[in-house]
Parts: sequence; structure tokens; C-alpha cells
Amino acid sequence: MRRGYCVTVVDLPDSESLKGTRLQRTLLRVGKLPKNLARYEGIDYLPLSGVSGKVCPLCSARGIRVGARHYRCVECGLVRGRDWSACYRLAKAYLKARKRG
Repeated sequence: MRRGYCVTVVDLPDSESLKGTRLQRTLLRVGKLPKNLARYEGIDYLPLSGVSGKVCPLCSARGIRVGARHYRCVECGLVRGRDWSACYRLAKAYLKARKRG
């Protein structure tokens, strides 16, 4: 891998959820663009999905809402923003997948 590369995270819809919709072909075609662009630029590409910001990044318990886009874990008591939690879990999943590969 090159030094100083950038990782872009895109939440792509899966083909099953789009089946039978008018946007199916358009969204699936647009969804292929990040993969093709990453391949062209020589950037590492790893599709990750299903990462929720409502789940605690420390103990994986579901949190309860305490404010706009903020959750508190019922197990460990961690209060965090939903966006921060989702980004943290994505980064953790990315590093775990790369360590295996």
C-alpha cells in the first residue's frame, strides 16, 4: 500500500433491498463507482456494512437514546455520539479485516 492514502466510507444499498424498485439499476451502478475508482487509483477497498451507531463500541450492547444522536450504553454506561460510535466501529472492523488478510 502507498503511504498517505485516503479511505472513503460509503454506505451502499444491497441488491436485495432494491429489488423491484425504479432506482435499482441506477443505485447499483453508482455503487460500483467507489470500487472501480479505488482499483484504478491503487487504493485499498474493503466493503463494510451493517455498522450501527446505536451499538456500544466497547461492549457491543445496544444503547438507549439520551439526546439528539447520542446514546448511553446500558451495560457499561458509555455516552457517545451515534456518528462517532459508527466511525469507531467501522475503523475497528477495517483494521481487523486487514490484519486477517
